[in-house]
Amino acid sequence: MATGEPERKQTGVAEDEAQGQESRNPVFLLAGLLGTVFATLCCIGIAPLVALVMAIGLGFMLTLTILLPLLIVSLLIGGYGLWRSWRRHGNPYPLLLHGLSGALVAVLIYFILHDLPVIWVGLAGVLAAALWNIRLEYVYWHREPEVDFSRTG
Repeated sequence: MATGEPERKQTGVAEDEAQGQESRNPVFLLAGLLGTVFATLCCIGIAPLVALVMAIGLGFMLTLTILLPLLIVSLLIGGYGLWRSWRRHGNPYPLLLHGLSGALVAVLIYFILHDLPVIWVGLAGVLAAALWNIRLEYVYWHREPEVDFSRTG
């Protein structure tokens, strides 16, 4: 540039926008989170949710043979969404928190269903991982472009 200002270049954001808006779409993360919360709350027997499921004719879903695979698939879908986000923002800790919390929830529901406080802690960990990831995504998409000092006029 002739004015002596360093040239500003976009790193990361332009490439991501070139891929399209689907790279910012949190559908996997949200689907996994909603499925995990639904399956966990049904497994531990939250009365209003169980009544709602039975009222709409899906009472057959309230068995562990259906809810546990639903929980595991939901955790995997949410994990895939977090993995995609990790590739962008570079922080693996929300993905690790999701994996550990999800494993805790799945193992406790399958083997020790009566340990409700620990299941709630695991569910809180899954939710915290999703919220942490949303914050990291927000920071990633709203960061300042880097300045390229190698091309000064």
